[in-house]
Amino acid sequence: MIPRLRIQSIIVTPVLVWDDGEELTPGPELGQISLTLSNIQMFAETLPAEVDALAAKLAKDGKQHPSDDAKAPAQSS
Repeated sequence: MIPRLRIQSIIVTPVLVWDDGEELTPGPELGQISLTLSNIQMFAETLPAEVDALAAKLAKDGKQHPSDDAKAPAQSS
């Protein structure tokens, strides 16, 4: 029997950026995800909603776009 070469998994690293309409700045870093071929479609379909949920959580936690720090009043210690 001749061995078959198969794909076991695909490693994906989503790269997020903040887009303010003028430029892109680095967003939160996400780790690598190892996906089997059967999971790639579901991952691609659910990723936009997961990114939206992450953006909402960051906004709630006050960790929005980095340029927001420049607009915020300085906090005294």
